[in-house]
Amino acid sequence: MDPLVLDEWELSNIFEAEFGHEAGVGSIVRRREIRRDHEAFWSTGMYDPPHQVPPDPPITDEERHRFSRFHRPRSQTYSCVLPGEIVRKCVELMEAGTLDPASLLDVDHLIVDEFQDLNPMDLKFVHGMAESGATLFVAGDDDQSLYSFRFASPSGIQRFGETFPDAGDHALEACFRCTPAVLAAGRSLIEANRMDQRIPKDQVSLYGEADPPLEGHTHFWRFSSGAEEARAIAESCGQLIAEGLPPRSILILLSNQRAQGRDLFNALESANVPFEPPRAEPFRDTQAGRLVFGALRIVCEPQDYVRLSGSSWNFGGDLLD
Repeated sequence: MDPLVLDEWELSNIFEAEFGHEAGVGSIVRRREIRRDHEAFWSTGMYDPPHQVPPDPPITDEERHRFSRFHRPRSQTYSCVLPGEIVRKCVELMEAGTLDPASLLDVDHLIVDEFQDLNPMDLKFVHGMAESGATLFVAGDDDQSLYSFRFASPSGIQRFGETFPDAGDHALEACFRCTPAVLAAGRSLIEANRMDQRIPKDQVSLYGEADPPLEGHTHFWRFSSGAEEARAIAESCGQLIAEGLPPRSILILLSNQRAQGRDLFNALESANVPFEPPRAEPFRDTQAGRLVFGALRIVCEPQDYVRLSGSSWNFGGDLLD
C-alpha cells in the first residue's frame, strides 16, 4: 500500500511513544524535540537552522543516532512517513531523475502564495517544478514570515529575483488593510528589528484618502504581570462592546494558551465579557473518537498498519479482540 502520513495524534501516541519506549526516553517533551530535530534537518539540510530556537538542553549526537536507528525500520514496518519528510522525499526523487511532478500532475502554471513561508526543501521542490517547465507565479512578503515551526526561510522570496533573473516584479504599495496610524506603527516596529536582506517597501494606506479620511489609532501598553495584562484586555473588550462592537468581531491572539489562557479567561469572566475559549480536544483525538476512526480506517484498508498498531497500543488490544 502507499505510505501513510502520520497525523499529530499518531506522531505523539504511536511513533514518539514507541521511540521513547525503545530508546529509553521517558519525557514526552524530549521525544517531540528529538523528532523535530530530525524534521529540521530534513527540511533545511542542517541541524538548528536559522530562525529556530534550539531546545534546552540541545539535542545530542547520541539522541540523533538513536532516533535514526529507530526511524528507518519503524517507518518501513508501518509503511508511513512523518509530515516533515514528504517534500524531502519528492526532492530526492526529482534530483535522481525518477520523478517529474510537473508532467505527472500535468501542471503548466504553478501559483505559490505566502512564498516567504517556504522552507529550503519547499523551495527546492518549487524550483524543480520550474525546471520541469512549469511557469511560476509567486506572491509573498518577507516581513510576514511566520512559519518558523516549519523552518520557513524568507530568503526564498528575498532572492527570488536572483534565482529567476527573467522574472517580473510587481510590488503592492496600496495598503487597504490598515489605517495610516496602524501602518506607521507596524513599519516602525519592523524597521527597529529589520532582518538582513529585507526587501524595502513603501506602502500607503488607502484609508488616508477615504472620504472622510480615517487615521485610526494605536495603544502601546506595558504590564508587570500576566494577570494585569489580562485585566486590561478584558476591560478594553468591555469598552468596545459597550460602544456597539459585537463580541464575535473581537479576536484575541494568544502566543501561548497554556501560559496565558487561565488569567485571560478569568479576567473576561470577572468583567462579564462574553467569550468563546479555544476549541477543546477534537472528538477524533479522544480515546472513543480514535476507536471509531481506527475501526473505519481498518475496514476501508485492512493493511493500515499504523491504525492496527495504534488500536493495539492505546486500547490494549480491545479493537483487535
